[in-house]
Amino acid sequence: MSVSRPYPLPLSLLTASLLLASLPSHATETVAVLPHTEVDASLLALRERRESINPKQVIDGKELRRYGNGSLGDALRRMPGMHFGGPPGENKDLRLRGLDKEYSQVLVDGRRLPDSGEKRELQLDQIPMAMVDRVELIRSPSAEMDAQGIAGTLNIVLKKRSADTRQLILGAASGDQRPMDGSAQFIWGQADLQQQWLIGGGRQSRTIVKGKDKITSNPAGVQTAGEQEHETKRFFENYLTPHWGWQGENGDHLSLDLLLLDSEMHKDKDKYKFKAPGVANGSEFEKEKMDSRNLGLALAWEHPLGERTQLDSHFSVRDLDDHKRKSKLSYKANGAFDKLETEDEQKTDREWQVGQSISHWLGEEHELLGGYDLGLKKREKSKSKLSNGVSSSEVKDRYQLEEKRVDLYLVDTWKLAENHRLKPGLRWEAAELDSEIPGSDADSREAHFAPSLHYRWDFASDWALRSSVARTVRRPKFDDIIPSTQSKSGTLSDPNQIGNPDLEPEESLGYDFGLEHYFAEQRGLVGLNLFRRDIKNLMESVIFEDASDGQYYSQTQNTGDGKLWGAELEFNSELGWLGLHGLRLNAGYSWLDSEVKDTSTGKKRRFKQQPGYLANVGLEYLLPGTPLTVGGSWNKSGAYEDELGGSNDSTAMDAIEYIDLFVNAELSDSTTLRLAAENIGRAQKDQQKLSYNANGTLKNREDTREYSEPLYSMSVEFRW
Repeated sequence: MSVSRPYPLPLSLLTASLLLASLPSHATETVAVLPHTEVDASLLALRERRESINPKQVIDGKELRRYGNGSLGDALRRMPGMHFGGPPGENKDLRLRGLDKEYSQVLVDGRRLPDSGEKRELQLDQIPMAMVDRVELIRSPSAEMDAQGIAGTLNIVLKKRSADTRQLILGAASGDQRPMDGSAQFIWGQADLQQQWLIGGGRQSRTIVKGKDKITSNPAGVQTAGEQEHETKRFFENYLTPHWGWQGENGDHLSLDLLLLDSEMHKDKDKYKFKAPGVANGSEFEKEKMDSRNLGLALAWEHPLGERTQLDSHFSVRDLDDHKRKSKLSYKANGAFDKLETEDEQKTDREWQVGQSISHWLGEEHELLGGYDLGLKKREKSKSKLSNGVSSSEVKDRYQLEEKRVDLYLVDTWKLAENHRLKPGLRWEAAELDSEIPGSDADSREAHFAPSLHYRWDFASDWALRSSVARTVRRPKFDDIIPSTQSKSGTLSDPNQIGNPDLEPEESLGYDFGLEHYFAEQRGLVGLNLFRRDIKNLMESVIFEDASDGQYYSQTQNTGDGKLWGAELEFNSELGWLGLHGLRLNAGYSWLDSEVKDTSTGKKRRFKQQPGYLANVGLEYLLPGTPLTVGGSWNKSGAYEDELGGSNDSTAMDAIEYIDLFVNAELSDSTTLRLAAENIGRAQKDQQKLSYNANGTLKNREDTREYSEPLYSMSVEFRW
């Protein structure tokens, strides 16, 4: 339940915690220090999923690297339940269960990572695939986790298992209209019985090319306007991820992790406008450069307080610095210069996190865990815009934010009987948010109780039934809570824009019920998960008329309640039991539905941009007597239709599908060659928008098509 009364931030607790946590850290995963052993990562991922009490998927890095992708987003696109917004080929904004990106939480090693987006999202195309050990898709969180993922949480686990290993990966990629891109990445680690270290790093370039055509027609179907657009984004990325761990004789474990992500992006976009086919109506040429650096430090300490009690502590600081420069030249229909628009934007985002937990075993199968997390986030944005030398900046282009978090949790993990496990928990999250723009400031406070209850019943050999209930939250976009007023024309089509510092976060009570069967010899499973989310305090943009001045305003407000439900079916197994030895099938289907009552129209509708289903099929086959594994994948997201609030206008999107192929060749025990052809079907997004007059008659129709081209890649991995 959300409460608005103020609470004191315990600064004394923060000070004491910093002193303790400057030595230690409660890491998401405990990394045992062992001498060199060969471990099957797919078996570890299956075992972790099987032993979990709350429902989650675990995907190991070997499976994700089949196609040799440079970014994590491109690799995840093929996985069950994964959906991305944006144009085809740009897999950066994760949309679990088809909801918008702010409903999905993305963590790195269980902690938040700063990003420049306003919706608290993390762009997955910025995470190099070579950094990733595995990913965990947590459908329903337990109380020791951040409660922010209403649709679910994706936890990215970076490589730390540092048995003696050395790897070098060299790659190249290109396409019809793409330049040649390359990559060079390395991993080097050593371990003994007391300490371990691993360092990974590399540099890569990658290119995203997209085209866009838009045609506007009158009610008679005659074209009245059109646009043709071509865009190229090229990224140059560097990363470095050192890890060090030390194991003491008394059970102490210390670890230190550093993270450096450095990216430089260049974008070129050309747009040509038309009044009618062949009749020019002007053009635009845009250039953009983005420099981004994400630097992080994490310390961890695990300290036994006795035979049955352990203290875990953590401290981390992460710093983001983004600088974007953009210019756009516009020309009239006759080719004469129209205007020059420039933009310079600087964003900094720094977040400190510190916390401790104590776990105590009441018996061999009964553990109590209690702890706290404290966080301090500082964010600053400064953007200047000029149009022909005259400032066109908006009020909310300059702001400062400071967010303080206090999280407390208590979890009880209990093996009730041989085949029954229960995990109840209670989490309390409280936040203070101060926002400031030139000439104005505002502050707000909010607190949430997030109880959870997870149960697993192993009712037969290789069968598990899970049921979960958990409360989660979605916090407001940063630029929605700025105390700003931006004057526009004040009409219904161009309303003034105002911020809402009093915006309440959304809260959800979620239910999951799942059944899984595991194929031991085939190293796979088949599973069905049913889910429902009851959401209150929905945050949506509302346009209203102010009686005092007769002008229209747009503001994000809490508009009411909504609900989301669906079913997720998954199959992943070798097919030797069907006589198809060497063949493996990975398939998934998610059926999605939702309901929101639109306050402006009174009508019921689905959540915006939510497809009706997500489907994927992946096959891989080990050719007998050869070192070759060949395979491919097909994935598709269903169509959807949105009604735009405040009018009868509507937008419809057709289904989108991708086809990819790969060949992996184990040339020797120490060398692997990967070849891939992605998006060979040239995926495209077809959208139709219908606009109506006040009397309900059709005003115009816009047909938009976005498309991308195939990508061909090769990589060679050397191990010694």
